[in-house]
Amino acid sequence: MATTTIYLHGPALNDSTQHHLVPDAVVRGNMLFTGGVAGFDAEGRLPETHEDQAALVYDRVGAILDAAGFSWQEIGHWFIWAPDRHSRIGPINPHWERRFPDIRSRPAGHALARQLDPGVHYRIELIGVKNAQRRSYEINDRVYHTGGTDTPGFMPFGTTMGEIMFTGPTYGMYAATRKMGETPYKQAELCFESNQALYDMSGFALDNMAQMFVWYHDPESREAAIKFSEATFPNKRDRPAIHCIYSQLPYWADPEVQGQFLIQYDIIGVRGQRRQVIELPGVTTMDNMPAAVATGDLCFTSAILGGQGTLEQQTRTAFGNAISAVEAAGFTKTDIAHAYVWYADHAARDTVDKVWSELFPRAEDRPTRHCVVAGLPQGSLIAVALTATR
Repeated sequence: MATTTIYLHGPALNDSTQHHLVPDAVVRGNMLFTGGVAGFDAEGRLPETHEDQAALVYDRVGAILDAAGFSWQEIGHWFIWAPDRHSRIGPINPHWERRFPDIRSRPAGHALARQLDPGVHYRIELIGVKNAQRRSYEINDRVYHTGGTDTPGFMPFGTTMGEIMFTGPTYGMYAATRKMGETPYKQAELCFESNQALYDMSGFALDNMAQMFVWYHDPESREAAIKFSEATFPNKRDRPAIHCIYSQLPYWADPEVQGQFLIQYDIIGVRGQRRQVIELPGVTTMDNMPAAVATGDLCFTSAILGGQGTLEQQTRTAFGNAISAVEAAGFTKTDIAHAYVWYADHAARDTVDKVWSELFPRAEDRPTRHCVVAGLPQGSLIAVALTATR
């Protein structure tokens, strides 16, 4: 297995309180993963303007690709995290069009509202697949992803990289009228209708889906999302790894589309591969989802909670159980390519770094990581989700 751990030169901190504790990116097998790439300049400073940070984020992504031996054409998925996604995502968009000029071959992308570190306007997170042909899909001329622009198809509905599929955010609207679903549950149903159309076009099936991010707008939407997931996958031993995460989803108002997004999905699947669900006694996940799901050369855990105790105790438990789930799926600790850490406040990062440095003491074996502020169940201080590949 090809393994490369990338630390860019310079003093910029990458998702950590310590320099070079978290890699800028890793390559495991034929896949590239980054954490949340921010717009630092060569001196490790963050410019004040959105425009300058947007340009520097793309420069930094370019440096990562060069160091990894990947090209822009080998990027399959692209998250943009921003504190004020709906109003200030604009400076990112011209760079996207320049880097991905062919509307038929763009990564699946999603822009999300998220609390970032002070002064950070954007973080970009990407997944690449080496030597894979990229193809973008729109399911019809009525449902499309605009990425905050007025341009139809600006971001594709979904993208395949060889046998791997990435979706962008699925919209819960009626395809014929482009009106929003009236309730969160109806929006979830409409999202899945659109996803099924994508699967039919690209040769995938629901059984091939391995990981799902479910973004919900409010508590009612979360309840509906969980209920819909349980109805769609009634057998707990046959569900994807699922993360239900709060995000301030946008209200869309134009002559054709009006309404509040309540639920959106981002999904990863592998064509022709039947997911294998891993359950471990004593491992607690958010929303009663599988501990891990393996499919082909990929393994995803759900958001694994740390139980009771102090922040440090919960961090050790969450990471330990997540690593155990990956290993139970037949992967090794060094196969882990990416870690999400969900917590209530970035003040927890010092503790995360302490445990991280003990779990991954060798700089060349560390995954990349992204610490994200998120709502957690009462009493939970942290959750961990891992991706492994070989």
